[in-house]
Amino acid sequence: MVAATVARYRPAGARRVGETATQHTLVSVAMGALVGVVGVSLLVTMAYTIVLIPVTLLGLAVLGLAVLYGWIGLGLEAGRLAARVLQRPLRPAAAAFMGTLAVMLALELASAIPAVGGLLAISLTLLGLGAAALTRFGLRPFTPMVQD
Repeated sequence: MVAATVARYRPAGARRVGETATQHTLVSVAMGALVGVVGVSLLVTMAYTIVLIPVTLLGLAVLGLAVLYGWIGLGLEAGRLAARVLQRPLRPAAAAFMGTLAVMLALELASAIPAVGGLLAISLTLLGLGAAALTRFGLRPFTPMVQD
């Protein structure tokens, strides 16, 4: 339901996150790993001081929202792919809802396999987190640097 709401009111942002995740997968996973490791270690370090505990909680909420936004972007891309395969046009909200539901159900089924399920969940989380970070929550499209 959250995916449908985000895709209804911010379809361009969720589409940018999903497109970045599918077109620049390796860069997104690397950025997700960097943001995850640095973000969590920074939040733990800030939590040592009593004064910065509210900032730590705020940072944890922002990190959680980035992960959620990345999952929504991945779900939107999965829904758009399903619409192309079925040759049926879907509105962005419906595509995001169906795609996110399909991705979460696939992750739940994959969790039955001992080693693969956890690695797949971690890699999809890093992919979505990295895509959300690269597009700045979908505000800007990601364009990679071109070397001459």
